[in-house]
Amino acid sequence: MTTWNRAWARAGALLIGLALAIPAVAQTPVPRVGILFLASPETDNSQRAVALREGLRELGHVEGQTVVFEYRYAGGKPERLPGLATDLVKSRVDVIVAVGFQAALAAKGATKSIPVVMAPVGDPVNQGLVTNLARPEGNVTGVALISPDVRSKRLALLKEMVPKLTRVLVLVNPAQRSGVTELDSTAARLGVRIEWVEFKGPETLDALRRRLREMQVQGIYTVESPLIDGIAPRVAEIAREQRLPSVFPFKEAVEGGGLMSYATSFADTQRRAASYVHRLLKGARPGDLAVEQAGRFELVLNLKTAKAIGLTVPPSILAQADQIIE
Repeated sequence: MTTWNRAWARAGALLIGLALAIPAVAQTPVPRVGILFLASPETDNSQRAVALREGLRELGHVEGQTVVFEYRYAGGKPERLPGLATDLVKSRVDVIVAVGFQAALAAKGATKSIPVVMAPVGDPVNQGLVTNLARPEGNVTGVALISPDVRSKRLALLKEMVPKLTRVLVLVNPAQRSGVTELDSTAARLGVRIEWVEFKGPETLDALRRRLREMQVQGIYTVESPLIDGIAPRVAEIAREQRLPSVFPFKEAVEGGGLMSYATSFADTQRRAASYVHRLLKGARPGDLAVEQAGRFELVLNLKTAKAIGLTVPPSILAQADQIIE
């Protein structure tokens, strides 16, 4: 080996030694948020939790840079939720956002360490998700739609809208049927008979379209559930076809053609959930974050739909409306 080659060899060895001596700079992994839905992508009325993502963006997060989302859809089949929740746990997400009670229950059952954000659920204490609203303890927190009279209020509004109402179809998630018994007592007080229809999939709506006339109902009422909220536009369409008044648990359904809603905004609850995700990613403990109740309930009325079904809206309903779509 020539003197020149030996010099180059020594220089190369020195550079390699220096490279090995310099500690590698650890790359911080991008936080990952799992989002668990009961619905299917086709009926997801939250459009892949767009309001949640927008809320995080407003809090300074950049998708793909400071946060990555993983979506899991149960396709309207509750029995798939536990497996999907376990899959998110195995993929090592940092936070799980559960859309609806059944998704939250599945997420809670799948992990005791990964924070779970309810976005939203009905009454998390009575549903066994948290022990206390102020200090939830455990790994579950988020947004709740707690209002003991809200379902009864919706039925009363429908009766006020149609004073001669004596029979109403109530569309309910089968898993929730035992938890909405207050509607039975309210209906009895109002002199209204309820025709319960359990939503088990798209075929339920196909059968409903065929059977509505023979059921002789005078209105349609949907009980809040991610399983049903996602198909609200189809329910509204069927109600308009049959010239029936309808009431929904989210105003987005009225913006899509339903007659009225008495509710808080689904998008607002998702934005509230974003603040939980933000704080949890910053190191907060879920048990220290109090469960928030949803914002003020509002009556939203679609006058275009009222006109389309030939309904004259009573002045008392117009006076109560917080938002009117004309």
